[in-house]
Amino acid sequence: MRNNNTQQVQWSTELLSRAEQIVLSTLFRQHAGAFISPKFSSAVWVTEGLSGAEARVGLIGLRQKGWIKTTRKTWGEHLYYIPNVLLPQLTEVFAIKVGSGNTHDGSEEAQHIGQSHMITRNHIQVLHEAEVDIAAEFLHLMAWIIHDGLPLTSKGMIHKRTLRQLCSITALHESHFRGLHIHDDDQEGYPVHIAIALDLLLRLGLLEKSDTHVYISNERLQAWINRSWSSMYCEIYNICAERYGMSEPYAQHFRSRLLILAPAINEWFPIRSLLPWRDEVQVEEQDLLRCDNANPKSLSPLHLVQSWLRALVGLGFGEVGHDATGEVVYRWLVQPADLCCSGDPIYDEKLDKEKFGLFIQPDFEILLPPEAPPHVRWRLELCAELVTRDRMSIYRLTKESVMKAVRIGFTLDQIVLFLNNHAMTGIPEHVHLALQQWGQVPEDHLAKAPNPSEPTLEASHRADELVINLNVRSQGTINTAETPYEEDDESHVSTELDELWPGYKDIPEMWHREWRKYHASTVRQIASKAIEWQTKLELKRNEDIVYIIPDRIEGHGDWMLSGWVTSSLGENVFERQVLSPRDWGNIRLIVPDHERSAT
Repeated sequence: MRNNNTQQVQWSTELLSRAEQIVLSTLFRQHAGAFISPKFSSAVWVTEGLSGAEARVGLIGLRQKGWIKTTRKTWGEHLYYIPNVLLPQLTEVFAIKVGSGNTHDGSEEAQHIGQSHMITRNHIQVLHEAEVDIAAEFLHLMAWIIHDGLPLTSKGMIHKRTLRQLCSITALHESHFRGLHIHDDDQEGYPVHIAIALDLLLRLGLLEKSDTHVYISNERLQAWINRSWSSMYCEIYNICAERYGMSEPYAQHFRSRLLILAPAINEWFPIRSLLPWRDEVQVEEQDLLRCDNANPKSLSPLHLVQSWLRALVGLGFGEVGHDATGEVVYRWLVQPADLCCSGDPIYDEKLDKEKFGLFIQPDFEILLPPEAPPHVRWRLELCAELVTRDRMSIYRLTKESVMKAVRIGFTLDQIVLFLNNHAMTGIPEHVHLALQQWGQVPEDHLAKAPNPSEPTLEASHRADELVINLNVRSQGTINTAETPYEEDDESHVSTELDELWPGYKDIPEMWHREWRKYHASTVRQIASKAIEWQTKLELKRNEDIVYIIPDRIEGHGDWMLSGWVTSSLGENVFERQVLSPRDWGNIRLIVPDHERSAT
């Protein structure tokens, strides 16, 4: 299983060596957070001015410092990856054009976008409007599950009738997620938006099961509803990015750029300016709005952008429109910086201390302001019916909703106390009388004949491991049910440096400690060792010092050395050349980190 938890260290690229910075930048630009094979040739790194040995030392250093993680396949092959939690920061540090070799401080681009692309709302036509607040929607779905349960078939599947009910009560729409090409491994299949909702609740630890039903985890629920909305958004978003976002580097770069280089919440900005490799992809504005069902085996960069934007709309994180010129624009409905979380869940003490009032109307409707904390909305979900959810959500107290709340353990006294504590103008007298009448019947029934199998708030916790045959995966992304990766033990990192230089103890120390002339046969031995270790040679040619990353010795008596050569007087640009030992005088074998290896 791929683990994105990173150690708590000071994440500053300024603390890295030059080689580590180059390796990190190169791997980030070319691979983002995708898996990387460690089998690199010198040709991969020569354009960055590094030898293969320098790159390997840099890679090991990055692993020791936590910038690079490793996994291994079940048959032993190692793969590297940059943890997803670091991608936003690296987007800010590296690469205005992530597909090229050009790098600069990305924060300059973020500032440029913020200053040059401010768009007034009057000139925007919203084309894809968010219809759901995903964190609030999960409270709604969990309240429904507590009331009605999710019965399972003998095969561990959710009943089709229950799936239809789920589809009818959720504000999520299937159309928003088709472009992600998410698959349900079960033959019967779940609608994609239901599959995503259930999969997210599973990943958040909010669902558990018995032999016959899926239940809410009471312990996890109590912790969840006491978190802040922004904390909920952050965890939900990052699970979505990891599990449903396409794994192609282009897609990962776009997701990071959309977070880091975008302006703040509710500010429209053009999508085109954030496209990676945007000079290589000719995008018509109408194409950005079309999210067709492309072949999942050959998805274009354009489709990767489309599918993610539509998914963000479907989850309520943002909206898509176009400006007066017809250019496609986007805005975040949540603070994008808040989605770059990596720490502990946030408990919002400020919201807890402030009094956010409900307004109970004479017609039994309850108005809930958007700033109300999650635990207030949750209790309202348990005892009232949701009518509409907008800037001001509307709930309605009914006989059925109150009776359901009492049946699951939310007593009549608790309901009245909750409403009294939060009602700005109190509970109308006739509403209070109705609550007493509605709640008394189930309370009397429960007092006479309690049913221990009823899924109450206290009894809904089960210790069983949850498996409901739901193996959701997106094209090319990680799925623990089918991927043969397991977390690797990092303890072998320290021995890798010692293994970089096979035969190190057998060579004279002066080969790399001293810069001097040698006999022709010794020079050939030194050159051969440089090729074996994929490291550089330092040569003196006339009055100049040159560096060569050799890859081949041609001939025997009158032999030649070919490789990539640069001059200390130049700009560290390597060119392909063929040199004769007669072309240079002094020579030294460069062994990166050789002091450590010599101990």
